[in-house]
Order: sequence, then C-alpha cells, then structure tokens
Amino acid sequence: MSTPRRGSSKRSSELSSADASDVEKLRKYHAELGAFLAGIEAEQSPAAKLSRHVRRHLPLYALAAVFALIVILIPTVNERTGGTTAGNVTGDNGAAATTDTSGGAASSGGSQPGTAGGSGNVAIGAPGSGGGGAGSVGSSSGPVAKVSVGTGVTAGGVTCRPGVKQVPWSLYANPCVAKFTGNNGGATYRGVDAKTIKIAIRHWAVTADDVTDAQNKAAGRQDRAGAFALYRQWQKFFEKYFELYGRKVQFVDFQSRVSNNIDEAQSKGQEGACADATNIAQSVKAFGDIGYAVSMIESQPFADCAKQQKIFVPFGASYFPEDGVKASYKNWDPYVWHVYMECTQIGHDVAEYIGKRLLGKPAKWAKDITYQKSVRKFGTYVPDNDGYQHCVNLTEQDLHNKYGLPKDQPVRFNYQLDVRRFPDQAEQGVIRFQAANVTTLLNACDTLSTRFLTEAADKQQWGPEWLIIGVALQDTDGQARTWNKNVVNGHLFGMSQLGQARSIEGTTGEAMRSWKTMFGSAKPPGGFGDQYYRMLLLYQMLQAAGPVLTPENIARGLRSLGESGGAHAPFGQWGFKGDHTAIDDSREIYWDSTAKGFDGSAGAYLEANGGRRYLSGEWPRQDPPIKPR
Repeated sequence: MSTPRRGSSKRSSELSSADASDVEKLRKYHAELGAFLAGIEAEQSPAAKLSRHVRRHLPLYALAAVFALIVILIPTVNERTGGTTAGNVTGDNGAAATTDTSGGAASSGGSQPGTAGGSGNVAIGAPGSGGGGAGSVGSSSGPVAKVSVGTGVTAGGVTCRPGVKQVPWSLYANPCVAKFTGNNGGATYRGVDAKTIKIAIRHWAVTADDVTDAQNKAAGRQDRAGAFALYRQWQKFFEKYFELYGRKVQFVDFQSRVSNNIDEAQSKGQEGACADATNIAQSVKAFGDIGYAVSMIESQPFADCAKQQKIFVPFGASYFPEDGVKASYKNWDPYVWHVYMECTQIGHDVAEYIGKRLLGKPAKWAKDITYQKSVRKFGTYVPDNDGYQHCVNLTEQDLHNKYGLPKDQPVRFNYQLDVRRFPDQAEQGVIRFQAANVTTLLNACDTLSTRFLTEAADKQQWGPEWLIIGVALQDTDGQARTWNKNVVNGHLFGMSQLGQARSIEGTTGEAMRSWKTMFGSAKPPGGFGDQYYRMLLLYQMLQAAGPVLTPENIARGLRSLGESGGAHAPFGQWGFKGDHTAIDDSREIYWDSTAKGFDGSAGAYLEANGGRRYLSGEWPRQDPPIKPR
C-alpha cells in the first residue's frame, strides 16, 4: 500500500486562492444539486434536468478528485509540534479538528472470551497481550470481576433471570446480566480505559452526501445532522439499559482532510481512507469508527484500512461479500461487521427466488402488454465494484447451473457508484435493456439510481417488471415513494431483508416502546426506528465482549449469542454464527400505490404469505401470491 509522500513544510490548507475558490464552488454546486433533489417531486423529467445540471458543472465535479489528490500528496505541518509530517503518520495530520481526544492509552486487547449465555457467575479473563493495538495492556488492580448472567438486577433496574433480555421487551437484545461492579480490566485495548470507549465519527473531506441528504428527506428519513443528533439522544437510553461494565461510549468527531467519499463509494480512494485510519488509530487513539452517514456505514476501502490498523467498525461496507474476494467480511475479521445481510447469501437467495418462482413464466406484472405475454427475460443493474460484481456473478452461476437460465441472460449493465453520473448512466442502462427486450429488471443498485432508472424508463416508454432484491433500503416505503409512479405502480415486487415499516417505526413497535420509556410523550422524528436498531447492534456488540473489551472478544461474544428476533421481528432472524452480518432471512413484498403506510401516506409495500420469512433453501416453487398495483 502506498503512502502519502513527505516533502516540504507547505500545508495542504495553504492552497492557492484560486484552488480554494474552486473548492468552495464545488461545495456550492453539491448543495445546489441537493436542493434540486429535495424538490424533485414537483418537477417534470427530473432525470433529464439533473443530468443537465451535472453536465453544466462537470468540470467542477471533476475538480473533486483533483482536489483530493492535491491534499493527499502535499505534506502537512503537525499543528502540535510544527514538524513536517505526511497525512498518514502520527499527529493530527489529515484531521482538521478532533473533539475530546482524551481517553485510554494505546493498548493490546486481551484474548479471553466474552460472556456467553446461561446463568450464574461467569468468569471473564484478565487482560493479556495480543489482540491488536499498539503498546501493552494497562495494568489493573487485581483480577477482572465476574459477570452474573441470568440473575440479579440489571443496570436498567430489570430483574434478571434466564430467558430475559437486557431490554425485556426487545427481540434482539443480549441475555440480561446483573449490574457490573468491580475491576473491568482498565485499558484493555487502544481507545478503551476503565471509564470510556472511544469511537470516532469520520467526516470525509470530499463528499456528495448533500445529495443523499436530499434523497433521505424526500423519503421521510433524517439527513446526516438530524440522524446524529438522534443517535446521541438514543445513546441515553442504551447507556441506561445495556451493560458496558463501568464504561460509556465517547463519540469523537474526526474531520478528514484527505478522504474522498465519492471515490470510496466506487472502491477507490484507498490512500485517503488509509491516511484517515492511521490517524484515527495513532492520533485520536480510537477503539472504533463509524462513518458520518445516516446509516453510520463506512466504505470498503476504509474497511480494508481498518483491518490494517485493527479498528473496530460496526457498520462497514454495506452488502459486500462474506468471502470469495479480497474485500470481504471474512478477510476483515474480527474488526468489520454490519446489520445488513452480506451479498454472498443475497446472491444465492436471489437466484433461488428467481429460479423457483419466476423463471420460464410470462412477465405478467410488466407494464408493457407485449412483455406480459412473453417469457421473462432478465436484466441486472449493478455497481461495478468487485465485491458487488462477485455476488451478481454468484446469482448468474446459480441461475445457469441450477435452474437452466440461458447463457445470454441476465443482460447486465455495470454502473459507477458516482452520484454525478447517476442520471446519464441510468439513461444508458434503460436504452440497453429496452433494446434487448428485457422484461424484468433486477435492481441490484442504490435507491437513488432506481429513481433515475424509473424516470428514464418513463421517458423512453419502457415498461418492465421492477424486481427489487432488498438492498440499499429499496424495500422501504419512503424510498419507493420517490420513484416514478407511472412505471412502478402495479409493476414493483421482490425480496426484502427488512421488516414492515410499522414494525420498525410504528406506534406499537419495540423502538417506540423504548422511546416512550426513555423520553415520555415527546414525538420521535422520522427515521428514529432505524437509528434505534443500529444503536442496539452497537451496544449488543460491546456488551457481548464482556469487561475485557477487544475486537476478538466482540467476535467471540456475538457468536456465542445464537439467533434472536424471529419470523415477525423488524429485521427477521438475527445472528452471527456463520457470517459477520446480522440479518439471516428474507420475505416477499409487493408495492400497492393505494395502500396507506403506517405514517398515513399513500403507497406501501405489502407482504406475501402473511410476512413469512425464508432462510436460504426455503423458497417455495410457485408463483408469487402477489397483486402489485
């Protein structure tokens, strides 16, 4: 892996006034693009209009990559010492500012197991050497205290007994443990001391997230600022109910000077990502990292760098494979995890769904009357990242080898995960699919791209079936409402790994009960349920490790928990025994434009077979019992 070069004492912040002006223009146009998307519902032909905007300002968008390269290659001055350093060496280079960087000294994690299920007193190993992080484990006065599982009274005041969860009404929380007292091992790992667990929030230097902010607002979700305000609010609940053995999570803002999130989304920009990871490990000295995104997710390049620096990442690289390629969860073990199902399983499950339920039959839910009478011909719209390509390859291999799909299908269009190119790539994809007489499109893509695909399809009068596979929140009501109604109403269906919106954010769901328990009658903002379950997973991981907090003990603890949730839980069955992502199963859904969502708005996904969920190998051989409209 190459590193930023050392050189003169010129700082990256001392760019020419012309460069600085261009960067400000770039930010201005990103904001303009975001503002446009926020009002896109009232516009005619949004894809064409946005495409014109992007083409008009293409030189300024191209400047983003150039600017990031300049910042990476120009050395910086260590603001504390005045010495010259490169962006990925110890010091606060690469970080314009960090908040509250106090915490435990760098240390190695112990190699002892975390708490397991059962009841009674469970001995937790004392800290030792190994596990990662620079330096040695901080000394502690005497042995680590025991953890009482399934007995006593929890930190939240719950009477604990076998079978009771840490949050009693939760379907996913850990088995309860008594409130912990005594020695917790102190500094068990870098970023961990007797009282705090330091987790960095990485803000990218160059990003187009103002565009996704606008998309999230249009879908009724929080933007980044609102989401993180809500995360900090939820933190009060989880600090009260979960057991962190005398410690509290300390979120630390890390402002990168060198990273480019647009590049990282395309599996590029690793030099800047690794510079950030090095600073987060060596300068901020954080135990873990989350991205400054609504979903807390980090990129695949950063996941690679986090493995090198031994940083815990609870939400890393959405929908990447469990194994089979270098950039995979198995290769990132034990540092990188996620709630969303990894795409190795998704790839096989999609093939099973198509092969058993759709293949060789007329595309009866297509808009085009000719397609309705024709045997389905499949197309796939998918990012060109190696990880996503690998999983789509798995789908195609299964379809060809197990189910007899002709070798000329699916017709695949590989696109770049670059928001600046979403409109023109969607138009190109639709032209190609239409020319190939594709009747059924697999949307193995982000939800904003589906938005532009549907606009382009309406423009080109292309009327296929729209088959979603559950990725990128395409299976949520709010996102589907932003798509072109002329082409999706009556023609949209597929798979979902999430649960019903009402089970995640409805008035009788787990998240709402937790909110009312902590905050009373105050009305929660939109998206509060999704944020709740992310914080729940984070605290589940930290509690599962036991007092000796290390990434290795998080892995051991999670695998000892077994499965939780269930057929009608908001995220289905949840477990980590066979992989590094929580969700294990999927359900079948279809779009009904006349149905009201739990929020009272028109348009909602309905469930087939009463919401029954299927593990791999369980999909039945029959037509989907659905009626899109």
